[in-house]
Amino acid sequence: MKRIQYISLAGLSLFLLIRGVVSAMESVDTDFPNYYTSARLLIDGGDLSRLYDDSWFQNQVYKYGMNQLGKFTPFPPITAFIMTPLVLLSPDNALRVWTLFNVVLLLILVYLMSRITNRSWLWAAILVLLSGHALANNFRFGQFYLLLTVLIISGYRYWIQGEQVKGGMLLGIGAAIKYFPILFFLEFIGRREWKIVLAGVLTITFLTTVGIIVLGPALHEQFLLHVLGQHLEGNIQDPFSPTFQSWNSLFSRLFIFDPTRNPNPLIDSAAAYGLCLCSVYFLVVISLIVAFSRSNHRFGDSARNIQFALLGVSGLLLLPASATYHFLLLALPVALLLNGKEWTFPQKMLAVLYGLIGFIPYRYFEQFESKGILTVFSYPRLILMSGVFVAAIAVAWAGPSNFSQGIIQPIRMNNDTPD
Repeated sequence: MKRIQYISLAGLSLFLLIRGVVSAMESVDTDFPNYYTSARLLIDGGDLSRLYDDSWFQNQVYKYGMNQLGKFTPFPPITAFIMTPLVLLSPDNALRVWTLFNVVLLLILVYLMSRITNRSWLWAAILVLLSGHALANNFRFGQFYLLLTVLIISGYRYWIQGEQVKGGMLLGIGAAIKYFPILFFLEFIGRREWKIVLAGVLTITFLTTVGIIVLGPALHEQFLLHVLGQHLEGNIQDPFSPTFQSWNSLFSRLFIFDPTRNPNPLIDSAAAYGLCLCSVYFLVVISLIVAFSRSNHRFGDSARNIQFALLGVSGLLLLPASATYHFLLLALPVALLLNGKEWTFPQKMLAVLYGLIGFIPYRYFEQFESKGILTVFSYPRLILMSGVFVAAIAVAWAGPSNFSQGIIQPIRMNNDTPD
C-alpha cells in the first residue's frame, strides 16, 4: 500500500511540476497581470480611480510589459495590495518569487492537512495534489487561491482549538479579499460563537477601512454600485460561457437569448432561468438544514467539522462563476468528510468525484455547447460538484456508525497528535 502511495505521490508531483511550477517559472500567463498591475499602479501613484475601467486597465498591463489580457474587474479594491511586496521586480521575476512562495504554502497546507485529520503527511499530500488542475493552474496563473486555502484551514484549526479570535482574524482576511470564507461564519452564528464572528467582522472592517483610506472612497463606491452585484450574478466577461461552470451560466445558456453570445437557447424564457436558479438554491439550502440537524444528533461534538465541510462544498456548488483554481478550496471539506480508515460507499464516491474534478479533460466536453438540452454535458465540473454535494450529504446522513471503529473521534490539536 505504501508503495502505491509513493508512486501516486511521485506521479501527482510530476504533473504539478510540469503543468504548474515550470510553466510559471518560464512565462507570465493570464490572471497574474491583474494582481501585479494593480499593485504596481498603487506603488507608482497611478490613477487608482480607473481600476475598474477595463480598457484603461488593459493598457496599463501592456505598459508594464505583459502581453496578456487583463482587467481588475471583479476584484474587491483591497486586492491591489496583494502583490505590492513584489512590484520592484519585473513581472517575470515577480511571478517566479510568487511561485516559490506558493511552493512554501503548499508544504504548509500539507502539514496543516495532516495535523487536522490525524493522518500521515503522505495521505495529506496525495489529497492536496489530487486537486490536479486546480493546484497546477493556481501556480501557472499566479493565483491567490493556495494562500486563501491556507488562511481557511488555519482559521479552521484555530477555531477547533478554541482560539476564536485568531480563527476569526484569518478567515476575515480571506473574506475581505475573496468573499468565500464568509460562508463559514453562518455556522459560527448558528452556534452563537460570537467571539469568532466579531473577530472576523472587525478584521474585514479594518482592511476595508485601510482600503478606503489608501485607494479612495470613489473606487469602493464603483465596486459596490457597479461591480459586486454583477459578480454575484455571474456576469463576468461572458455570462453564457461554460468556461465558468456555474448554474448561472448553464441556465443563461439554456434560457436567455442573446443575439451574439447565445442566439440558440433551448427556450427563451427569463422566468425559466429564475425558476431553475431559485430551485437549485432552495434544494441546497433545504438539504443543508436537514443535514445539519441530522449531524447534530448523530455526530455530537464532531458535527461542527461535518457542517464546516458541508458549507464549503455548498459554496463551491453555488459559485456564480467558477474557475479550476477555485476548487483548491474543496480539499479541506473533502479531508474532513473522509474520516476513518475504512471508507463507506459515499466516502469512496466523494474521493472519486474529487479526483475527477481535478483531472477530467474538460476540452472533450466543449462539443456539447449550444446543443439544446445536451448543453448540460458541456458543464462536467458542475455535474461532478453536484455529485460531491450529494455524497457529502450522504456522509452526514449516514452518521458515525458507518465510520471506522463506529465513531468519529474529535480532532485532536495537541502535540501528541500522530503524523
